Amino acid sequence: MKRSEKIIIKSIDKLVGDGITDGNPLSNHKLLFPNSVRWIVCGSSGSGKTSMVLQVLLNYFNYDKLYVVSKTLDHPKYKYLMNKFDTLYEKEIINELKQNGDKVTKENISELKSELEPIANFYNSASELPPLDTLDPTKNNVILFDDLILQKADNKYVEQCFVTGRNLGVKSVIYITQNYYRVPRLVRENANVITFFRKMSERSITTIFNDLGMDMDKKEFRKVFSDNLKSKHDFVTFDVDNDDENYKIRNNEFKPIGNKYI
Repeated sequence: MKRSEKIIIKSIDKLVGDGITDGNPLSNHKLLFPNSVRWIVCGSSGSGKTSMVLQVLLNYFNYDKLYVVSKTLDHPKYKYLMNKFDTLYEKEIINELKQNGDKVTKENISELKSELEPIANFYNSASELPPLDTLDPTKNNVILFDDLILQKADNKYVEQCFVTGRNLGVKSVIYITQNYYRVPRLVRENANVITFFRKMSERSITTIFNDLGMDMDKKEFRKVFSDNLKSKHDFVTFDVDNDDENYKIRNNEFKPIGNKYI
């Protein structure tokens, strides 16, 4: 199935400030991704990987609940994300107060906000997340893990999300990492979308080639990286299960380029 080639991620290294481009999430993010995403994003520090993911979450993902796990929640990018949702909550509360004919006061807003069930939830560790079997399977739940140094218990939770998450209420899961080798094997084997931000060593390319099982020549697979990862913030995405070969590989505007290599 073809997905939109018109989506462009702008200013991936400047989420906070003028670089952010706000918009309404698409009613169905499979215009950009599969309906259920198991996404690994790999890139070095400062490559823009977290900024790109947050842009996608704000502009192109559709979800009822977002769970973010990161050791760096005090980073300006995550502070921005928290403030963004906080602003959305306040707008909804103000609209509700006006519709009910109630006064819009700080006290009323604060009271209603304390009773509100948040869309976005933030945690420092996977161990703080609610058990998977307690998630509401009727909700569109998305979980983001950002560059965690995982303990065994955390590993098990992340692996469950990738392997059986769809049956346990996890619509989509995203795993951001600096090192592809640090990603648990079960996570790598069950990912259906993988994005790379940096040039890869021959060893890495061989591992990725074997993991993805792409129907293409290894020489052409190497070329995907050399052609598309020329600058610090360039990235290339493999949409592994896409039936359309052209859409199996995307450039850093998410435009399909598979026909060049497959």
